[in-house]
Amino acid sequence: MDNTVLTVDLTPEFEPFLPLLEGTARRTTALHLTPRHDTNPHLTGSRVRGPAFISPSYPWPTDGCGNPLFFLAQINLAELPERDSIPATGLIQFFIADDGDMGLGGYMLDAEQWRGHLVRYIPADEFPHGHAETDSPAEDGVIDSRGYFDLRGQLYDQLPTSRAYEFIAHTRRHGFDFDTDDGLDLSELLDSQHHTIFGGGWIYLCEDLFQQTHYAPALTDPHHPDSGYIVLFQLESYFGDHSDAAFMLADGGVARFYIHRDDLAALDFSKVIYECESS
Repeated sequence: MDNTVLTVDLTPEFEPFLPLLEGTARRTTALHLTPRHDTNPHLTGSRVRGPAFISPSYPWPTDGCGNPLFFLAQINLAELPERDSIPATGLIQFFIADDGDMGLGGYMLDAEQWRGHLVRYIPADEFPHGHAETDSPAEDGVIDSRGYFDLRGQLYDQLPTSRAYEFIAHTRRHGFDFDTDDGLDLSELLDSQHHTIFGGGWIYLCEDLFQQTHYAPALTDPHHPDSGYIVLFQLESYFGDHSDAAFMLADGGVARFYIHRDDLAALDFSKVIYECESS
């Protein structure tokens, strides 16, 4: 298990920004993807795509219309570096609907009946009863998936991203303007960080929701710093280097799952909030 800590290398030209960045790093777990193309991965291993762990008590989930959900990822907590407030055992799985709208297409249906995503926790004592099952992206879907990716966790002291609401509010209090040359340089540094993370950290937004619009999220919005929500899992599209493995949401988007701290402590994943955006 990797117990090193990933940090951002602040080169000398960014020294003037250190007072602005002081105290803004958040501890999370970086998830590093390794492309794979074999057909027999470990049943309960951490991965993006590939076969999912399925058992009689945890069958393949369906969306609000009864269609099988698309398997996104599973994370074996015992394979990650230990952290306070994060469970140390069990498997967390993430599914979304490959409905042409990345699992967000339920606005046309009854909100009480539609289910465009599912996050579930499977305790380790269920592992002996499981088997592997696979799926395929829908022909009319917007998810491109080939092969699969092993996940390796590393402790990560992540700096803010330039479009995160809480950091934007922080910079405004300090009179910092992202529209200046210095602001653009800082944005490039912050947004070049590693974005696939688990258990807290800063979200990476593909589009500007807060810088130019001055929109303020409601208290119940997971973007609000006092909402009680943290990032459970953020997954960036991966195009690979020279392998057959690839994973792309729409035209290269990012999927995010948020959970309330109290729900995480109770291992209650029934109210996880999901959002996905295109790049």
